Order: sequence, then C-alpha cells, then structure tokens
Amino acid sequence: MWEPLLDIMIDRLGPEHKSTLYHKGRITWAYLKLGRADKALKLQQSFLETSKRVLGEDHPHTLIRIRNLATILGELGKTNEALELQQSLLKTSKRVLGEEHPETLTQIQNLARTLRELGKTNEALELEQSLLETSKRVLGEEHPDTLGRIQHLAITLGELGRTNEALELLQSLLETSKRVLGEEHPDTLGRTQNLALTLKSLGRTNEALELLQSLLETSKRVLGEEHPDTLTQTQNLSITLRELERTNEALELQQSLLETSKRVLGVEHPHTLIINQNLAIILRELGRTNEALEVEQSLLETSKRVLGEEHPDTLGRIQHLAITLGELVLGEEHPDTLTRTQNLAITLRNLGKTNEALELEQSLLETSKRVVGVEHPHTLIITQNLAITLRELGRTNEALELEQSLFKTSKRVLGEEHPDTLTQTQNLAITLGELGKTNEALELEQSLLETSKKVLGVEHPKTLSRIQNLTITLRELGRTNEVLELEQSLLETSKRVLGEEHPDTLTRTQNLAITLGKLGRTNEALELEQSWLETSKRVLGEEHPNTLTQTQNLSITLRELGRTNEALELLQSLLETSKRVLGEEHPHTLIITQNLAIILRELGRTNEALELEQSLLETSKRVLGEEHLDTLTRTQNLSITLRELGRTNEALELLQSLLETSKRVLGEEHPHTLIITQNLAIILRELGRTNEALELQQSLLETSKRVLGEEHPDTLTRTQNLTITLRNLGRTNEALELQQGLLETSKRVLGEEHPHNLGRTQNLAITLRQLGRTNEALELLQSLLETSKRVLGVEHPHTLIITQNLAITLESLGRTNEALELEQSLFETSKRVLGEEHPDTLTRTQNLTITLESLGRTNEALELEQSLFETSKRVLGEEHPDTLTRTQNLAITLRNLGRKNEALELQQGLLETSKRVLGEEHPHNLGRTQNLAITLGQLGKTNEALELEQSLLETSKRVLGEEHPDTLTQTQNLAITLRNLGRTNEALELQQGLLETSKKVLGEEHPDTLTQTQNLAITLRNLGRTNEALELQQGLLETSKRVLGEEHPHNLGRTQNLAITLGQLGKTNEALELEQSLLETSKRVLGEEHPDTLTRTQNLAITLKSLGRTNEALLLVQPLFKSSKQILGINNPGTFSITLTLALIIRALGQSSNAFSLLQTLPRKYGALMGPEHPETLQVNQNLACTLLDLGRIHEALQLQQSVLETSQRVFPPNHLRVMTAIQTLAVIFNALGDHNNALQLQQPLVEQSKQVLGNDHRDTLCRIQNLAITVRNLGRFDGALQLQQSMLQKATRIWGPAHPSTLIKIQSLAITLRKLGRFNDALEIQQTLVAVSKRVIGSDHPFTFRRIQNLSTTLAYLGRKHESLELMNPLVEKSVQHVQDAGLPSLSQRESVTRDSGILTRVLLLRGELGRALRPRSDQDKDTNSASSTTTTTSINLGGTMYDWRLYDVGGARGQRHAWVPYFEDATAIIFLAPISAFDQYLDEDARTNR
Repeated sequence: MWEPLLDIMIDRLGPEHKSTLYHKGRITWAYLKLGRADKALKLQQSFLETSKRVLGEDHPHTLIRIRNLATILGELGKTNEALELQQSLLKTSKRVLGEEHPETLTQIQNLARTLRELGKTNEALELEQSLLETSKRVLGEEHPDTLGRIQHLAITLGELGRTNEALELLQSLLETSKRVLGEEHPDTLGRTQNLALTLKSLGRTNEALELLQSLLETSKRVLGEEHPDTLTQTQNLSITLRELERTNEALELQQSLLETSKRVLGVEHPHTLIINQNLAIILRELGRTNEALEVEQSLLETSKRVLGEEHPDTLGRIQHLAITLGELVLGEEHPDTLTRTQNLAITLRNLGKTNEALELEQSLLETSKRVVGVEHPHTLIITQNLAITLRELGRTNEALELEQSLFKTSKRVLGEEHPDTLTQTQNLAITLGELGKTNEALELEQSLLETSKKVLGVEHPKTLSRIQNLTITLRELGRTNEVLELEQSLLETSKRVLGEEHPDTLTRTQNLAITLGKLGRTNEALELEQSWLETSKRVLGEEHPNTLTQTQNLSITLRELGRTNEALELLQSLLETSKRVLGEEHPHTLIITQNLAIILRELGRTNEALELEQSLLETSKRVLGEEHLDTLTRTQNLSITLRELGRTNEALELLQSLLETSKRVLGEEHPHTLIITQNLAIILRELGRTNEALELQQSLLETSKRVLGEEHPDTLTRTQNLTITLRNLGRTNEALELQQGLLETSKRVLGEEHPHNLGRTQNLAITLRQLGRTNEALELLQSLLETSKRVLGVEHPHTLIITQNLAITLESLGRTNEALELEQSLFETSKRVLGEEHPDTLTRTQNLTITLESLGRTNEALELEQSLFETSKRVLGEEHPDTLTRTQNLAITLRNLGRKNEALELQQGLLETSKRVLGEEHPHNLGRTQNLAITLGQLGKTNEALELEQSLLETSKRVLGEEHPDTLTQTQNLAITLRNLGRTNEALELQQGLLETSKKVLGEEHPDTLTQTQNLAITLRNLGRTNEALELQQGLLETSKRVLGEEHPHNLGRTQNLAITLGQLGKTNEALELEQSLLETSKRVLGEEHPDTLTRTQNLAITLKSLGRTNEALLLVQPLFKSSKQILGINNPGTFSITLTLALIIRALGQSSNAFSLLQTLPRKYGALMGPEHPETLQVNQNLACTLLDLGRIHEALQLQQSVLETSQRVFPPNHLRVMTAIQTLAVIFNALGDHNNALQLQQPLVEQSKQVLGNDHRDTLCRIQNLAITVRNLGRFDGALQLQQSMLQKATRIWGPAHPSTLIKIQSLAITLRKLGRFNDALEIQQTLVAVSKRVIGSDHPFTFRRIQNLSTTLAYLGRKHESLELMNPLVEKSVQHVQDAGLPSLSQRESVTRDSGILTRVLLLRGELGRALRPRSDQDKDTNSASSTTTTTSINLGGTMYDWRLYDVGGARGQRHAWVPYFEDATAIIFLAPISAFDQYLDEDARTNR
C-alpha cells in the first residue's frame, strides 16, 4: 500500500521533493520493521543517490541517510560492508560537522555497535568509553543520549564478561533515569528491563524475576495491559520463569499472553508469531514435544503467508528449508543464517541425529571463520558446539584437540575470566574426564570453580553447575565421601537460591541419590528418588525428558535393592513412553533399552536380554557409529550376556576386538578401556586360561593404581578380581593377604556397610574356607548375613547369596542338617523372589541336592537333579556351562546310587561336549576327566582310569601349576588308583611327596592336607606298616577335631579308619569301643538312615564278629539288611555290601547253606551293575567259592575260584593284591581236595611275590607263609613247617606284639606242628600260655578261645591227662548246652547254629568214653531204606543234670557214600564228623582268623 502512495507523490511533487524524500525514508523504515530488509536496502540506496545529487554528499541529511544505509546492511548481515561505510561516514562527519557534533557522536555509537557485532568487542569498548566521556562533556551527564550511551557501554562490558561492571553501571544509570525522566518513563522502564536481564546473566535470577514482576505491574498501570511494551515485558517475564525452570508458570503466562496478542495485535502479527514460537519452546522443554511440533508447523505456515517465506522470522521457523531460504534472501553467510544453522545443529543433536548435526556444524564453522573471522565470539561458540558433537559421537580425542585450541584462543581473545572462557574450561574438563584423564579434569575444575566464585559469585547458577560437575569428577575418582558432603551443601544452596522444585535442584537431588547409592546407602537413595520423581512429574510433567531420566534412575536403585521385578515393570513402561515421546532411536531410548536388557539378564531371562542387546547394538552402530562410546559399552554388555549364556568363546572374541577398538579410540588408560580389560580377564579365567587372566589383571591393577589412584573404587574392585584369580590358581594365601588389606581399605573408603564391602567380606570368608579356616569363615558369614539383612533386606539377591555361602560353610563344618534347613528356606525364597527358572534359583536347587546327598537322601537328590537338569537344558541351553555342571552332578549322584554304567555314559558324553564348548584344558574339563576316571575305577576299569589320570596330572601341572590345589587333588587320586592296582609303593612315594607339598602350599591344618594325611595312613596300613599308620591317624584325628569340630563328617570317617587300624593291630576291643561311640554319634549327627551310618553299623558288626560276638553281629546286621534295601534300594552297591557282610556272619555261625542262598545271586547283581570283571564282582565270587567249600561242594568251589583267578590275572597286573589273594584261596581249595602238591606249587612263588611286593613283614606276607607252613605240614614235612612257623612267629611278635590275634593264630598253628612232631610238652606249654592270653585279649567266649581250649584239651588227652582235659571242657559243655536250649531247633538255620556246640558235646562224650556207648544200639539195628550203609542208634546222655535222648545215624563218610546223606538232613539237628586230628588247624584263606 506504501509503494502506490510513493508513486503518486513522485508523480505530483517530483522525485526530489522534500516530502517525497521524507516519505521514501518512512517507507524504507517500515519495510525494515516488517523484516523486508532487502526491499528497504533497495529503497535506501535509491534514496541516498537522490539525496547526494540533490543535497550534496556532505549535507547533514545525506550523512543521516548513509548512516541508515549502514544500519540496513547490518540487518542484512552484511556487517563488513556496514563497517566500511560507517568508518568512511565518521571521517566525513568529523570533517563536516565536527568531532563533538551530536550526529558525529551517534555515528561513533553505531560504529562501536558494528564492531561489537563483528566480535571486535575490545575495539568497541575503547570507542564507547571515549564516546561516553565526550558525551558527558558535550551534552551533559544526564542528557538522554548520554544515558543511552551508558546503556550501550554496559552491554559491551557484559559481552566482554565484565558483567559486574556492567551491573554497577546499569544500577547507577537506573537511579539517574528515575530522577531525570521519572520512574514510570518508558526509557526508565526499558532500563529496568535491561538491569533485570543483567542480573539474570549474573545468575541472580530471582532478583531479576522480582524486578520483572514489579516492572510488569508498572507497565500495565502506566501503558495498559495490552500495550506492545507490556506484552514484551510479559514475554520477558515468561522467559525468566522458564529459565528458573518454573516452566508450568511460564507456560500459563505464555498461553494467556498469546491470547492477548492475538486479540490486540492480530493472529498474524509478527509479535504474536514470536510469542507463538516461545510457547513452542516452553512446550518442548516440558517434554510435550508433539504439541510443540504441532504449534511450530502451524506457525511456520502462518509465517510464510504473513511475513513471506523469506522473512527472517519465517526463516527462523523453518528447519532444513530455512537454511536454503536464508541463503537465497539473506545470503548463506548472513549472521542470522549462521545462527539458525547452529540452532538447527543443536536441535538435531538433541534429537539424537548427531551425525547430521556434525556435518552441519563442520560446514558452519568453515563459513563462520571466513565471514566473521577465526577469533570472532560466534566462531568460538560454533567451535565449542562442534567439539560437544564430536564428543557425543565418541570422537573424544578430536573434541579434546579442538577444545584445547579453543581454550587458548578464548583466553587470549576474551580474557581468562570471560563467561564464555569459563564455559569452555568446563567443557574441556568434561572431555578430559571422558578420556579418563580425571585428575587433569579435577585440577581444571577446581581452578574453574574458584574463578567462577570470584567472577560470578558463590551462588550464581553457573557456579552451582560447576560445583555439580566437580562432584561428578570426584565421584569418578572414588572420593565419594567428599562428593556426598559437597552435594549435600550444594543441594541446600540450590533449594535456597533456585527453589526446591527448580529442575537444577531436582537434578542435584538425583545426583545426591546416586552418591548415596554408591556409598551403599541405597534405601536413603530410594526414598530421595521416589519423592523426587513425584515432584518431577508434578513440576515438569510425566513425559518430560528429565522425568523419564529420573524414572530410569529409580529403576536402577530398585534393582540394586534386589527389587528387580519392580524395576522391570517400571522400565518396560518407561521404554514405551520414551519411544513415543523421544523416538525409537533417540540416545535416551537406547540407554533405557540397555538397562532393560540388564534387568532381564539379572532376572535370568538371558535369551530375551540377548535378543534385545543384539538389536540394540545394530541400532547403536547405525545411529551413533561403530566407535561411539555408547556403542562400545553396548558391545561389552552383549559380551557379558553371551558369557552368562555359556557362549564364552563368542564373548571372548567380541571383547578382544572391542579392547583393540577401545585402545585406539579412547586410549589404553581410559577408564572404559580398563573396564573392558577387566572383563576380558574374567572371561579368560572362566575359559580356564587363568595364568593369562592373572598376567592381564596384575598389569591392569598397576595401571589402575597409577591412573585412578590406589583407593579408587574401580582399583579396589580390580584388586578383588585379582584375589579371585589367585585363589583359582591355588595361591590362596596370597589371595587372603590381599583380601584382608583390601577389606580394611574398602571399609575406610566406602564405609563398613557398603554393599561392595559386604561382597568383599563374603569373598574373604570363601578364601578362609578354602584355606581350611572354616570356623573363622562361619563366624564372618554369620555376622555378614545379619548386616546384609539389615542393610539390603532379607530378600535382596546379595543376602540370598550370603545365605547360600553360609549353608555351604555349615556343610563344610559337618553341620549338614542346619545347612539343609537353611537351603530349603532359601530355595523357597529364591523361587518366590527371583522365579523358579532364574539361574540363581537353579544354582540353589543344585546346592540343595548336594546337601540332600550329603545327608544320605540320595534318591531325593536324584529326583531333584533330574528335574533340574531338564529345566537347565530348556532355560540355559544344553551346552551352557551351568547345564554341563549339572550333568556332572547328576552323573555323580547316579554313581553314588550304584548306577555306575549310566553315570559313565553320561560323563563320557559330557566330557566330549565340554571339551568342544570350553576347550580341552579348561579347569572344568580337568575336573570332569577326574570324575570320569573315578567312575572307571569304580567300574573296575582301573587301568583305563590310571591312563586317564596320568595324562590328566601332566595336563594339570602344565595348565594350573604343580602346586595348584586341583593338581594336588589329582595327584592324590592317581595315588589311590595306583594303590588299587596294587602298586602300593608307588602310591606311597607319590603321597609322601604330595603331603609335604600340601603342608607347604595349603598349610598343615588345611582340610585337604588332613585328607591327604588320611590317605597316606591307609597306604601305610595296606603296606603292613600299621603302627606308622596308627600314629599318623591318632595325630590326624586330634588335629581334625580341633580344626573341623568333633562331630564333623570327616572326623567320623577318620574315627572309622582309626578303628580299622586298631582292629588290624589286634586292639579289637579298643576298635569296638571306638566304633560303638562312633555309631551313636553318626546316628545323632547324620541320622539313622544316612548311608554313612549304615556303613558304620556294618563295620561295628564286622568288629563284633572278629571278637567272636557273632550273634550280636547278626542281630545288628539283620535289621540293617532290611533298612538298606528300603533306604538305598535293592540294587544299590551299599545294599550288596551289607548282604555280603550278613552272609559272612551267617557263615561264621555255621549257617553255610543260608550264607550260600544270600551269596549266590550277588555275582549276577554285581556283574549287571558294575560288570563281570569288576573287583567287587570278583570278590563276591571268591566268597561264594569259600562258601561252596564250607558246604563240601569242593569241585564247584575249585571251578569258580579258577575262573576268579583267570579273570583277576587278565584284569590286574601280576603283582596286584587281588591276584595274590585269588591264588591263596585257590591253594586253600586244593588243600581241601587233598591236592597238597598243587597247593604247594601255588603258595611257594606266591610267598616270594608277596615278600617282593609287600615286604617280608607285611601282614599278608606272614599269613601266606602261615598257609604255606600248613601245606608243608599236610605233606608230612613237619620240620620244614616248624622252621617256617618259628621264623614267622618271631616276626609277628616283633611287628604286632605277642598278644595280637594274628600272633595268637600263629602260636596255635606252631603248637599243632609241635604236637605232630610228638613234642607234646612243648605244645602243652605254648597252648597253656595261648589260652590264658586269648581269654585276656579276645575273651573267654570267643570262638577262637573255645578252639584253643579244645586244642589244649586234645594235647592233655595225648599226654594221658584225660581228667584235666575233661575238666577243661566242662565249662564249654555248659555253655553249649545252654546255647542248644536257647536255640529250640525249630528250623534248619537254628539247627545249623548249634553245630559248634554239638562238636563240643561229641568231644566230651569222647573224653568220657561214652561215644562208643552212644553209638551202640539200644534196640535192633535199623537199616534205612535209602542207604545200605546207614546205622541208627538211640541213647540217653546226662548233661548238666538233664537227661537227653540222642538218635545217631551213622551214614558213613566215604566220598562214594555221600549221596546217601540227603534224606537225613530234614530231621537232623547236628552232624558229627570224625576227622583226622592232623587237619584240625586249617583256616580260611580270606579270613585267617576263621577255622575251617
């Protein structure tokens, strides 16, 4: 509408008329006000040309128009052109008007402003200071122009960072303005506005707010509520409220302001559009991004229509298009274009589009350097923003280089204390921190804080922000207690200065909560975060980015408190919100996704976590770049998940590549690189490459001490990890020493009850337990559990782990029932808190099965393990390390249940899988190989076991080291296998060296050392060095009781072994007493049905049998036999062993047919379970052969024993003890057949072999010499037998003592040989002493004592001293009669039980001379219809005052007549054998104490 008016004026008045020129000037300024600077420029240039032509170049009006042209050029961003014009104009003005003319002074002011806009602020300051002095002198100090110049000088000082000087100037100016112009003058109101803005820049925002609120009230009253200036002041108040983070109040004000502006100025007025733009900013800051977007899109359309697409305000509202339009209209180098480009870059960065932002900023920086200069403040700001973008992209070294250069430039150009320089210092410190140069960052931040306090003031918002940054750096350095103190003070200041609900105050509350969490005060942190989150929702809104961040932090705290399901629920909801509000690929959304994956992993939902992390990593690579710090972190997290899934080799490969990238991108000593190194070491350790892990950790610890400091939390964590590796390498004492020092430091640095210290205390307890200091470990864990319950809560995952370790420790101490009770309760809690299929719950199930098995509840354990195995395969996968471990445990349980072939099959498959998954030399595979060898050994495949163990030991020495505890254990197992193979001297040599090593490495009282001492004692006993074994065992038992406690299961086992040794030394009564007490303890401690209790009952029965108390032994074993079938199962090896013991006891009672019935099925059962060639199978067959011998089925016995010997010779080496025993038994059978020569041929080389293998003085060697002597005697070579026996008796007396049961047997045999030689008096003397000793040592009622009395009676009879002989036998008769009466004889078994007593009665009849009478018929001879040779006689005998009728059948004993015996067995109560007295002292080969 203006241009037609101008055309009319030109037409009527002419182009050079005064009015035409005046209106042309007015139209030019109108275009400028409307943002149409391009049209204003053209009009002004035309106007100026006319003015020069009409008025002349030096006319004052021409000079004014040149000044206005310069202003328009400035508005168009052509600042250099404007500067050149102004400099030329000033010279002309000084010449034409004079240096102090008001117009000249105005031009100086404009030139100063242009210099300021070009970043030449110091030049502008110098000009303005001089101008102000001139203005004061020429116009006066209170002239309006002078006051305006004071205002401009204050602005320049502010831009130079000299804000306090600016403030002082403005405060004085405002007072003058109020006095000169009045308090309500528009200029005074404008200066009040400027003062408020300066206060705000000084961080005195509350004062600024107060001033602005008062100003607005004045403006409303003076100018009116709808005056444009009032609207502007309302806008400024809204911005201030927003800066105070009172965003909701700002929103309310802005919305009301917008409505007013629409009504007063119109919907499409530029000011209305500006208000709309600010409203969009507020909505965005409130997190209502979609609403902001909607407002901006509508605003942009309006701006295009109203102002035009090329209007500066329209360009500001266009994002990508704005740049192009700006280049077309203002030019690509216009300052506004550069500013909008910068703002767009920042917006892109905030939207997570960091690569786009980088590309934009790099181009922008080049343009800015060329247009306004390298050192212009705008260029410096752009450089800083570029550095921030590079840092966010993970290109931190590039950012550092840029910032260091920028920092130097800023100090030189702006000055060291300029606000922008201080900001750049802070950014440089942040970059140094991210590069791990934390100490440098700290030094910079401490200096910065002091400067900031001095320049801006102690309570300035920027000073408070710098304190906050300083606390973050201190926290990174592990100085958490200092951080806490600083943050608590900062929070109080922030509340007072900014207000309790200010976003910065909320952020500081969050940081304080984080610090409390790091100090282990997690419940306090939780309380703070919950309160803070509610405030954030109310103040900022539920979907505000800060609220989302606070929700995430709350979920982390809940997770640390073990409330993982709550954390999961919170994060899942948060992730959906973040995707909707920020976008799926926004960096914050990616962080939330990562935290969600971590929680899923902690909840045992590892496959879900893996799927999430793999997708997240791909997104992170695409959005942030492959080498971005967040991408590196996500790669590391993925490796952790892979490791937990058992995919350890994949995790290793990922981490090795990641470490190389991290070293290249971040540097070798960057904290993140150190963390990756630590994780790599852990994976190497888990893969069994423990020495590599150790080397890596030792180097890492030194670096960590140097870079972070010795007491930094990360350094402490690395020390802890190093101790675990040392412990795994068997260097447990080193680990202990390191852990004790670590715990003291950690308590001092973090506080006694910090969660990290609870973990470190637990690790110390584990180390103590591994060192055998189990009571100390128990005490530590009990105290720790109470602390953990109080600090973390009863159901916190860490508390559950401590409970588990306490249960393991109790079990180690033999307090298995307590451990079981604890584990059952823990198992239920774990299922409820973590879920039934959580990995920790599965681990607790496994531990529960081990405890059940320790308590002998093996079938329950098996059922639980089978279910666990299936769950583990489904949840973790078939090849997961934990599943492999459970396979191993299941195999061991099957083996313990006697299902050894199933166990073997499982273990062989497991070992193949484990080698493929973990590697052949992984420690777990070494352990599995050992277990496989044990199973092979138990299946009788001892040579295979030996071969496996020898190879294993070499591998273990190479991989773990010669002194590693596992290597020592494998050495022990090899020694046991050698012993089982009869290579006892090799085993002894190995064990003696092992014991010395164990004492040196583990300590004399370590549980493993004690076990090795026990094994050495057994080997010594097997070698016949029984006194040495006894001495070793007695000392061992005392030590073990002191170390482990009297009732520890290991001590019960050691007591049993001591009793066996005492029994072998002939101290059978001591052994009995020990075993009786042991059985009671075992029942009380382990329970009556525990397998070990059953075994001890069995051993006690064997001892009673050896003491001749066979009926007591029978009473003990019969119920045990029934219990065993019920508890262990019919086909359990334990049940088989008890069956064998019962059969031997029954046989000892003379019930050989019953014994045979029990024994005849055992070889088949053993063969089916363990194989026909298993040592146990062969042993049972040998016992069966001996029983057949007892039953007179000698040829069957011979055939069976020959088979046993052939198999033994095939399975075992020639010198094996089992082979020698089989030969001896076969010799006994040959003797029974009367084939003494064959027996002799077997026994002579056997004795030599026994001397060579076991030694001349070994118990078995002496027994074999004894049997050889008997064979020689049977061959009638009495002198040879005597010589052998005398030599043997001397050795037995020397080795065992004169009263040892074995010595007494040998004395008896010698007496019989003397009697054979007719040396009856010598025999009598020996036998009288023997009977006296036998009564004292083994008791008057012992069968051996009975037999010795009988033998003495026989010798007396040979000497004709029948009366003495009869007197000696009478007490035996009374006992035998009583036994016959007690028996009642209703059954075959009871009739068999009196065979011994019938023999005694027969002997008495002989001595009385009554046997012949008894055999004479009372009536006619009665011929049995079934036997031609049977004679029946009936007689009455007076025994002990009672008359007995005896019917005797003489059936004949010749070999050809024995088939006729069968019909008499049903009614017979006793059998009398008349045998040569010379054969009386033949003994069982398998038990030299039992007479045949």
